[in-house]
Amino acid sequence: MKKLLAGLAIISATVLAGCGMQNANNTANGETQTVKVGMIAPLSGPAATYGEDAIRAYQLAAEEFNNSQNDYMIEIIAEDGKCNGQDATAAAQKLVNIDQVKVILGGLCSAETLAAMKVTEPAKVVLVSAASSNPDISNADDYVYRYFNDLLQGKALTEHLEKIGATNVALLYENTDYSVGLANVIKDNKGDMNIYEERFAAEEKDFPAIASRVASRSEVDAIVYIPSSEGNVVSLLRALDDEGLLEKLKGSVLTSEVGLPNSALETLGSMTDGILTTQLVDYTTLGDESIRFIDKFKSKYTVNLTDTYIALYKETFDMAVDWITDSEYGINDMNAYMHSINEQNPREGLGKQYYFDGVDAVNALGFVMKRAENGTLVDNE
Repeated sequence: MKKLLAGLAIISATVLAGCGMQNANNTANGETQTVKVGMIAPLSGPAATYGEDAIRAYQLAAEEFNNSQNDYMIEIIAEDGKCNGQDATAAAQKLVNIDQVKVILGGLCSAETLAAMKVTEPAKVVLVSAASSNPDISNADDYVYRYFNDLLQGKALTEHLEKIGATNVALLYENTDYSVGLANVIKDNKGDMNIYEERFAAEEKDFPAIASRVASRSEVDAIVYIPSSEGNVVSLLRALDDEGLLEKLKGSVLTSEVGLPNSALETLGSMTDGILTTQLVDYTTLGDESIRFIDKFKSKYTVNLTDTYIALYKETFDMAVDWITDSEYGINDMNAYMHSINEQNPREGLGKQYYFDGVDAVNALGFVMKRAENGTLVDNE
């Protein structure tokens, strides 16, 4: 594992503004107030490349903010959720009880958010996830917010299966909260389609056996695979290709928004041609500020997942800053600030107006269908 991530899993990631951080308390006296903002993401383990995108985006956003004014210094305290509930619980407990943060950006994986919110809700700490999409997150009572729900993504996948006339679908999914949640949405909306299931462990090694079982079922006319980690994407697709399934079912192999990360496209190249994937809308549609920030990020780093997630990380950071600096609410009343972002008082962000209805953001993002072609994703005509 990269030294950067290993270090972040152990110690807090403190973002400074290129100058000494002052432990002051009162901006009215001309002093800089330091504010701790928590973060939970997979900084190690099979989904660590996704966490790498998040920590770099939050660091860059904090650096920009800290350098833009002298009233506040944002300190990002990053904890490793490892894309599982146990580690995310421990991370949330540390951030709430030891670091005493008022807001946590994360989790990234649905398992992290589902576990962390059991800690943050009773403590009345705001938890905002840019990426967790399991439908069960919508059942949170309060203090939890997120940007998209797999009910929409599952609908997009099943609608496309119907469009191509699929009747017997092999549904291959990882045994994680994210993948299981999305698989359940697909099963709930399958209509007259027959579903053949293969659930595999996050640590799965025998993808050739799974691919062989799928190949033995001659009636299968479409495949939907739902991973949670980059390594499983590459291994599963190679196994399916070895069985000739990617060629036989070209145009009928579908995946979710994490099923074809940039890193897998680069590794597998033309092997992925014809695979269809639901994706969040292109970042170029999200407004000038999102475009500027992503372009700056890409000038410094490689994006491991997709560009739109970088815009989401920036938006969640900006919202936290707005809470902190708002004269009416400020650091001690962030949940009241969140409740103020409603249909009558939408927020300007991501190049549009959106608001929160309970846990879920409304009008923030949607899904489009993309197709892999020559190692890149293009619009599916």
